[in-house]
Amino acid sequence: MEKDTPGLKLSGEEMLVESGTFCSKTRRVIQKYFQPLRPEATMPEVEMLEQAHRELLEAQNLFSVMEEPELIDCAIYALKSAELRYNYLIRQIKQKSR
Repeated sequence: MEKDTPGLKLSGEEMLVESGTFCSKTRRVIQKYFQPLRPEATMPEVEMLEQAHRELLEAQNLFSVMEEPELIDCAIYALKSAELRYNYLIRQIKQKSR
């Protein structure tokens, strides 16, 4: 089954290779949706929280466009990871403000 969205055309066979690593097309899609993090030690707390929120929204968007079962699992993992990071940062900021 193939999903055709603006700038995104993927099928399950293209997404994963036998070794379990992502193929180059999948890697490009992931890089499009998830930008590398700047080291947290150099980021203000508010900026870290804003970045985590953007990543959460990107993960939700990624989940909403996936149709292949393998990719849905990947999108769920990314969404859960983004939620955990966002909630962790909120807890850390609340603890520091006490």
